[in-house]
Amino acid sequence: MSAVLSTPHVQLPSVRWAASQATSYNDKVVRQFTVMAVVWGVVSMLVGVFIAAQMAWPALNFGIPWLSFGRLRPLHTNAAIFAFGGCALFATSYYVVQRTCQVR
Repeated sequence: MSAVLSTPHVQLPSVRWAASQATSYNDKVVRQFTVMAVVWGVVSMLVGVFIAAQMAWPALNFGIPWLSFGRLRPLHTNAAIFAFGGCALFATSYYVVQRTCQVR
C-alpha cells in the first residue's frame, strides 16, 4: 500500500495544457444579474412585509387606492417570481454554461 502512495503523481497532457491556460471567464454579466437579483429580492420582500402589515393593520392603506392589498399583492408576487427568480436563474445559467462549455 505504501508503494502506491509513494509513486509520483502522473498528469495527462490534456490536464497539463488546461492547467497552463489562463481561465478568465466573463463574470461581469453574472455579477450584474446577481446584484439585480439581490435588489429585486429586497424590493419584493419589503413589499411583502408591507402588505402583510396591512393584513394586521388595515389603516396602513392611508386611504390611497394604489396602496391597497389587492393592488400590491400581484406586484409582490410578480417581483418575487419573475424579477428575483429570473435574475437568479440567468446569473446561475451564465455562470454554469461558461464553465461547463469551457468558453472564455
